[in-house]
Amino acid sequence: MLVSPTVINELYKWMINGNEDIHFYCTQLRSAEPEKASHSPIAFGMKLLRANVIYRLPFCRKKRISIPGTARLSECFRRRRVHEFIMAALKRECAYVDAMDSILELPMDTMQFYRAVGQRLRLKGFAQLRAKYDRTDRPIQVIYEKISAELGESVDSGVETKMLKELLDINPYPARAVEILHCGDMPIHIVAETSLSAQTFAEVLRQKGIPFHTVHTTGDLGCSKARVLRKIVSGRNSAALSSDFKHFLKPSLYCGCEPYFYISDTFIAQRIKTPLPKGRFADVYLHVLDRGLLTGLHTEQPEYETAYLYLAPVVYAAAHRLAGEKQQIQTRLGEEDFLPRLMQEEFHVKCTFGGGADELCDYFAIALDRHREVYGVLMNEGGLPSVGTILQDAIRDYCSCFRRLSRHAGVLEQELERCGTLLLDAAQPQVMRLFSQGETV
Repeated sequence: MLVSPTVINELYKWMINGNEDIHFYCTQLRSAEPEKASHSPIAFGMKLLRANVIYRLPFCRKKRISIPGTARLSECFRRRRVHEFIMAALKRECAYVDAMDSILELPMDTMQFYRAVGQRLRLKGFAQLRAKYDRTDRPIQVIYEKISAELGESVDSGVETKMLKELLDINPYPARAVEILHCGDMPIHIVAETSLSAQTFAEVLRQKGIPFHTVHTTGDLGCSKARVLRKIVSGRNSAALSSDFKHFLKPSLYCGCEPYFYISDTFIAQRIKTPLPKGRFADVYLHVLDRGLLTGLHTEQPEYETAYLYLAPVVYAAAHRLAGEKQQIQTRLGEEDFLPRLMQEEFHVKCTFGGGADELCDYFAIALDRHREVYGVLMNEGGLPSVGTILQDAIRDYCSCFRRLSRHAGVLEQELERCGTLLLDAAQPQVMRLFSQGETV
């Protein structure tokens, strides 16, 4: 039974825009089974209807309906390739892009950020006061005037602004989408839910290399993102890009925009179970998953995914500890071996190659003492056997990303070791399977 593509598209648009789970599942399903939408519209429509029913029930929101070809975590949550996702938007006249917690994200929650600002300011109780007066529809100067009045001393908002510039991390997926739109000469209007002024936020965007036509902040306009959209959207042939379906994309629909939704690390955190307690490590870890495994840029092998999720955090904790104890280490390993390259390139520990005791291997073994199975494969009588290019790539990719994102997040060494252990313990069978393969991985 063949149905007009126009009818299918209109029906599809109506059925996918209930909430973020419905939108994500339905777009993933259509991407996995494109031909079924037109050749078996009734069966396909029933699947969409089922998703609409299940994902509207609060107690079912975390249920993950299976999609063909999505057995693993990275397959379940992997986005479509950026050009496939965004090319249709080039037919629109302009694009409205959500900035905060979408194209730009903090690798920690808001309260942790306020504590970090308080530590930089050396003000006891600052975090609680900043949270008390936290209003993104209010200019930051007004917020700090209230904080200063309560503390009885002048507190400058410049420290928070500077730390935001340091910590805000670009989500490469929407950043690439915006770059494609910019190359297509499409005007890009940035909407930011922040108490910063539009001028200050424009400086942040320029510093991060994000193109834009205009910038609008909720602090400047004194209202929510939804109200900002109602004020600035003109015409009914626009695109809206965000990971916030409820507060950005849903309101944009009423303004006549075509929504383009992509998942964020917050979306992932609410839908997958990890053994990690809430904390800075968990925030950065999920942030790293969002940047590494789930970018949609390429398909990873099961060995890479397992090593990235469970083995790499333990190796990172050991390497971090080693880097803190030693600035320079003697090793008999070659310059091209995995461990010296990891320590030199990612942790900036100088390795001296040649004779003498192999301090690098000795210290690394001590740092991994509680995980004998791990270094039993990584280490072999002071040398390093081939653990497989896939495992090496996964460990290095994770270490590089985690180190970059956690640099300002203040993840403690004890938290690194504890959380690495929790992850490894939770995946012991999968990791042991990798180790047992040895050279064949």
